[in-house]
Amino acid sequence: MKLKAKDWLILVTFYILTLAPFIAGHFDWGIKNYFMLAFFAGFLPIYTTHSTSIGLRFRNKYFSALWILMIGLNGLLYNDIVPIWVSMIVSFLFYNLLRLLFKSINKEDPIPVFVGPGCGLNFNKIQNRIENKRDGLFTIISFICGLIISGFVLLLTKK
Repeated sequence: MKLKAKDWLILVTFYILTLAPFIAGHFDWGIKNYFMLAFFAGFLPIYTTHSTSIGLRFRNKYFSALWILMIGLNGLLYNDIVPIWVSMIVSFLFYNLLRLLFKSINKEDPIPVFVGPGCGLNFNKIQNRIENKRDGLFTIISFICGLIISGFVLLLTKK
């Protein structure tokens, strides 16, 4: 299964967004709350992984490999604030373990429910089904644990 144009767009967009603190620090734009900018650059991928349907793309091994590569490259760039990038990897691994556990129990991949305004049912064309209560439970567990991971990161990065 190869990557579609939309997958490439997601990966490139997230990589550019996570590079914002590096660019700001490199050009010394005098940002007073650098750690907050770095936290949100790390928080965004964690949040979207656990609260949107982007997590469904992790079934594609190429997408997952490029996601890990993106996190690894950012880890090299931000070696002074390692906890953010470690937490992104932990979040990625946790999400995939939870997804595989869900799949082994229910014999189908979860369809994450969008967490935010305008919450509605999603139809998954690949699985040919609409979300159900099990998918909602998966999303709740994933989202709460993703927030805990992100909060822990904020505590570790605050200087």
